[in-house]
Amino acid sequence: MSKTYAVRDYHRGMRSIGIRAEPRSFYWAVTEGDLEVPILLAVGRVEAPEAYSFPNAANFLRLRLQQLLREHSVDVAGLRTPEMMRSTTESIRERIRIEGTLLATCAEAGIEVTQGALATLNRLLGARAKELLASPDYRGIDFAKMVPAKREAILMSASLLRSRECKS
Repeated sequence: MSKTYAVRDYHRGMRSIGIRAEPRSFYWAVTEGDLEVPILLAVGRVEAPEAYSFPNAANFLRLRLQQLLREHSVDVAGLRTPEMMRSTTESIRERIRIEGTLLATCAEAGIEVTQGALATLNRLLGARAKELLASPDYRGIDFAKMVPAKREAILMSASLLRSRECKS
């Protein structure tokens, strides 16, 4: 059985995970392929139980991300961070703490992480991310019934895939 996995992994393309954190949860999307034709493999949301204290919620999210990284054999990760804000609410502080937990989880797994706001997505995608987020689809991936945070996770994941022109 391990030989089957080794063969499959050898032939698969680069696989990335995009993450969009929230105060006690995160959206994630795994893609592979290339920047021109990203293939959405899986997408979802992980939410900590309401009864958990913040430290226990952060640990729950950390463990779930570890599981996702292993399950999907991720090569690289991207974290969509918020734009600069003038004021900070408790909700924003919790999101930032969750982002730190998720970044540390990826680093612990030896996975390179790109992080950034919309300007970073614009640069990586070579297009205006805000317009892509508002569109009904992205390169064949149906956005119609997805919440904005899930769309952001997908775009972050797809943005990390290499362009066909960059492949040797």
